[in-house]
Amino acid sequence: MLLRSRLASLEVGDGLPVRVMGAINVSPESFYTGSIARSVDDAVGIARRMVEEGADLIDVGGMSTAPYKRGFVPESIEAERAIPVVRTIKEELGVLISIDTTRASVAEEALDSGADLINDVSGCMADSMMPKVAASTSTSMILATRDDEAEIVDGPLETVRHNLRRSLEICAEAGVRMEDIVIDPGIGFYRDVDVPWYEWDTTVLAGLWRLLVLLRPICVGVSRKSFIGEILGLERPEDRLIGSRVAEAVAVVNGAHIVRTHDVAETIQAVRMAERMRRRSIVVNHGGIDVVDFSGGLEMSDVELLAELLGSEPEGVRAMSPKGRFPDIAHQGASQGSRPDIEAGDARLRRGVSHAS
Repeated sequence: MLLRSRLASLEVGDGLPVRVMGAINVSPESFYTGSIARSVDDAVGIARRMVEEGADLIDVGGMSTAPYKRGFVPESIEAERAIPVVRTIKEELGVLISIDTTRASVAEEALDSGADLINDVSGCMADSMMPKVAASTSTSMILATRDDEAEIVDGPLETVRHNLRRSLEICAEAGVRMEDIVIDPGIGFYRDVDVPWYEWDTTVLAGLWRLLVLLRPICVGVSRKSFIGEILGLERPEDRLIGSRVAEAVAVVNGAHIVRTHDVAETIQAVRMAERMRRRSIVVNHGGIDVVDFSGGLEMSDVELLAELLGSEPEGVRAMSPKGRFPDIAHQGASQGSRPDIEAGDARLRRGVSHAS
């Protein structure tokens, strides 16, 4: 299947169970106090509980990245908080660990201390050395996007997809393998935009499957975030448990392959139910060929982008009749590690357009 990646030893993507990432913050300024570990022992205890509840990996962050809070701390402080936690959790539990940071130096130190992958909410836009660290160590990455490094284009989904594509290209140029990358739409990280942030976030979640044309599995983190509080009138993150689980279920139905959460046991129940109702993958196997199926409601801009990534000319797609439909496009000779704009020569559009009768 095309839509699979490997985060260290964990395979994620289509045809596999939705993976659950437990979030632990060692930053006192984090927006949700229930996620904050006050000591190394506290962090290990939280991680142990999350693993027992079924978490596939643990995400450790040493600096708050909430865009509406002043969480900035120097790199030395971020590392001082996060590194001992990473090291001790790895030594005591042996679980997969991601380091939640936008700084290459912190990521590198965490990797040396036992972290298995990098979760960069800036999509490698904040620190140009980050993709080089990942490439030189063959480290997997989760790439998100946020508005302070973003180019704003026409619409929330279009903007998110545009900036994730930029991040993928930066990583590919640095030598990071596409099969080592998962993308994240950055829910909660677009605040300085023309529409209210809660409308932005719900629009992205409602159309999440349109990001699948980037041919990477999707990670979503919505747990207890402010758009839920705004919609439900719940100021305290502590009160947003039910809304968080509903948003996670919607994300899974619409294509998410990983869910990042503060509440592992409850999230697992939500995603296991949602898995039974999720949209069919846009990539299906037909006669030994991986076929991109557009029956799920992708738009013309989605088709144009996918055609470009697969090595075709978008102009040819745009020239088709407006009454045409796009049943499928076969991706011949593709591998799980195909790179957007880098290895497009290995891809061909086998089937084009059949006109509606």
